[in-house]
Amino acid sequence: SNWLTLGSEELAGIKQKLTVLSPDLSGALAVDEDGALEPVYDRRSDAEQVMLLHRDAARLSAGDPSKLQ
Repeated sequence: SNWLTLGSEELAGIKQKLTVLSPDLSGALAVDEDGALEPVYDRRSDAEQVMLLHRDAARLSAGDPSKLQ
């Protein structure tokens, strides 16, 4: 992933300045069909995605697709 440099900071007890970074989210939003901004990525972690996939697969095999997220 890409990072933006926000500057540098001095912290108490550390002699060297630290670089402050932020994730580059410039491509994180897109316009949907209604003209509203929406995220183009899912904010869930990989672990959350795996757990949801497992949960949804169990619900589908139990014949209850209405509870899918």
